[in-house]
Amino acid sequence: MDIIGNLLGTEGLLKASAGCAGFARELISLLPLASSEGFDIRSLIPNLPLLAISGSLHPVSVGQIEKAASSGILLEKISSTKLINSWADTKEAKELVLKVRTHLKNDKSCIVCTNGGLPREKADASAGKIARGLAQFAASIMEGQGELNVSIFGGDTLLSLMDMLSLDHLVPLTEIEPGIVLANAEGKGKKDDICYQIRGLRL
Repeated sequence: MDIIGNLLGTEGLLKASAGCAGFARELISLLPLASSEGFDIRSLIPNLPLLAISGSLHPVSVGQIEKAASSGILLEKISSTKLINSWADTKEAKELVLKVRTHLKNDKSCIVCTNGGLPREKADASAGKIARGLAQFAASIMEGQGELNVSIFGGDTLLSLMDMLSLDHLVPLTEIEPGIVLANAEGKGKKDDICYQIRGLRL
């Protein structure tokens, strides 16, 4: 599979690919990402407040979030039970949106995540609803907020947020850190810079 992928990439014929974890390791070399030679790729990230959205309950993601919060970044956890029950439309949610917006306007970063709270079996069955509820809440924060850096953990959360914001495709720019990509999310005349992390892929 890696050989075929490399051949397609060389000929400019690679449009989409999927495969095992071994194939994922090769994917980064096939994408037209910016080279890190000669400049600091972090300079591509605007100096703006960061809104991090995480729908991932993977231990690595949870550990990263807890470490960031321990450094003083505001962390807001929302239970999965709320997210699957249209919580984003409630008065409580709207008050939390205002709190986060104010925090971001003061040039401070913020993390919003789900803290689980459901048995594993039910969480797996409700993953789509949880991601959509979290994305709806994140979109409410972003609407009219102005420019932000946005980082997203979890593929379902990323896709749901793109749907909420009427963005239909990603254009990868560069890998900031292993597994974390800076990309333009584009669609319907809009373009946003988004950092995303999807477990299992070095994208």
